[in-house]
Formats: sequence, C-alpha cells, structure tokens
Amino acid sequence: RGRRTDRSVGRGLIRGDWWSDLPVGRVIQLVGTDAVHLDGALEPLPTAAPAIVTYRPPAPVTSTAAIARLLDALDAVAINLFPAWLPGAAALTGDGAAAAPALRVLAARAALGTGGSASFLASRAGRAMTGRADRIHFADEARALGLTRMIATSYDRDTFVLLLEVPAAVTEEAGRALLAACEWFAHHGRAGVWLTGAVPPSSGERIRTAHIDLPALPGPDPEPDAPAESEVTYSAIAGRPHPGSAAEQALERALAPMPWATGRLWNQTHRFGPLAPVIRVDLGWPVEQCVIEIDGSDHRRRQKYADDRQRDRRLTVNGFAVLRFTNDEIMTNLAAVLHDIRCCIERRRSEAAEGRTQWPARH
Repeated sequence: RGRRTDRSVGRGLIRGDWWSDLPVGRVIQLVGTDAVHLDGALEPLPTAAPAIVTYRPPAPVTSTAAIARLLDALDAVAINLFPAWLPGAAALTGDGAAAAPALRVLAARAALGTGGSASFLASRAGRAMTGRADRIHFADEARALGLTRMIATSYDRDTFVLLLEVPAAVTEEAGRALLAACEWFAHHGRAGVWLTGAVPPSSGERIRTAHIDLPALPGPDPEPDAPAESEVTYSAIAGRPHPGSAAEQALERALAPMPWATGRLWNQTHRFGPLAPVIRVDLGWPVEQCVIEIDGSDHRRRQKYADDRQRDRRLTVNGFAVLRFTNDEIMTNLAAVLHDIRCCIERRRSEAAEGRTQWPARH
C-alpha cells in the first residue's frame, strides 16, 4: 500500500505508514477507523511508528479533572515500563532507598541526553523501585513532558502519541472538557493526540481530521461487547513480560524457578518470509518451537479474534505448537496451565531427541 500524495492533514486518504504524515503537538481526529482496529494494525508496533498509548477515559466533568486523570494514567504506564527508560538502572539491586544515589546519577546522565528533568526521572525511578510515592511535587506541565519522553524512550522512539477513544454518548460539556485536556496535553507534552470514538460534532472547527485507510474488519464478531480490560493499553517490550499484564507477570514468576522452563523468551517478533507480516508472540521457546498466547477479554473482539486465528495458522504451518490461555485461567488455575506448558515443551524435546521431528528453517 502506497502513501498518499497530499502530505497535509485534511480530507486526504492515508495509506501505508500513515502515521508519518500526522503532526506531533496537536490533536487529530482519525476518521474511518476506531481504537480497536488501530490497536490491531499497530501491533506489533511498526519500527517507524511513534510510541503509542491507547487511552479510554471516563467522561470528564472538567478539563482539569481530565488532565489529572490522564497524567495519573501515564504515570502508571511509565512506572510499569521502568527500567526501560533509564539506561543502566536494570543493573541496580536493593530496596530502592539504598540505590537512590545511583538513580540520581543515572537520571542526570539521561537528562543530559534528552534535555529532560533529572529530578523527575530520579523521582519516578525511586517510585518504581520502592513502590512508594515521593514527596516532591512536579507541575502538571513538567509531568506531561517528562512522561511522554520516558515512554517514548522505553520503545526507543523519538515521538509519543496518545490514541484516545472518546467515550460513547459523551455529553457536549464533557466533550469540550476532554478536547481542552487533549489540546493542553498535546502542547505541553509535545505529543500527538489521535481521537477516535464519539468525537463531539462541535469540535470540527478546533481539530483537523485524517481519513485512515485500513483493511475492512472481518466478521462476524464473536462477542461484540467484550470490554477493554484497562483504561490504558500499550505495547510490550521485547524480552520482558508485558508490564501491564498481571497474568504475564504471574506466569513468569511461576516459570522462573522451573528447570524445564529454561530457553523461554517473552514478547518476540517473527516473520516467516520477506513478504509475510511481522507477528508478536507473548511467550515462546524458540528451540522447541512452542508458543504460549495469553488472552484478555479484549481478544473476544472481532478484530483481535480474527488476528489470533490468522496468527495461529501461520505459526502452525511453520512448525510451531500454539497453546492459548486466558488471563483468568492463569490467575485462577496456574498449576494446570504450568502442567500443560510443561507437557508441550517436554514432548517437543523428546521428539527432537528421538529424531522424529524435523523443524522447518526459521527466518
């Protein structure tokens, strides 16, 4: 798919790497798509795309309340992503208090490279390590800029975009408050804000639109009303359980002491040929070619359900065994989940040792 020829944001149709045509620092309404569809199109996060956090806020009462809730949500994301945004912090040990001097040094070094606030970085790093909020107050403007830079750095990106799904049936007053909060955040966070959902008609004079050309959604929808599990969603970082997934974190804690679980890799991407799409798997054993997928309730939505089926087929025809578990299964029946994973891994190892399996070449 090619890029559109008109590079200005307006009524043109955007194709291909459409995100590169959207300016940072302002609010854009995306037409012809929705947050669920975009989440699927941007997972795994394309190499050239900005760091993206999808935000599904409740309808605000005032713009001040909307700003406060948004910053708190992004603060939680940044804390979860630590230490990805602070080079060198992964090597620190201790309870956080003992590591405070080292955190300040690392924060000062990082701030020199990005022009950010060393005190803000050190504050959030200490909170991530200890789980306790410090007593330093930062202005909302400083928080907005600091958080966008921290999240972008976590994904090795230069820019950050907030993909915001406006709540259904939002009132005119709440819509104005939410739009004002988005404009404030785009300006002070130097970030892009993409709006989908029930954008109030009266906002047309204040924000510009971009028409997104994505493939049609497959149907039928197995569960059209499946809820989003979180107010914010964001991509995983390769090599780690998703920091926002309690199920992935719980499974990793259970697998860590198991001798048979060695060789596992979290959130890796695969491509089976130069023309095939890139796919990301939650957990995999590359040598044994066994993949574990962990599904929240949002995987019952039409787009994710179809994507899951297609990804499973692609993995299977390339020699991978695929096991799917729901978040609920992992959180309530972890022993059974571990038993099934172990059986799969040990069977693949046994077949390979006996020469009964010829693994296809990996790309």
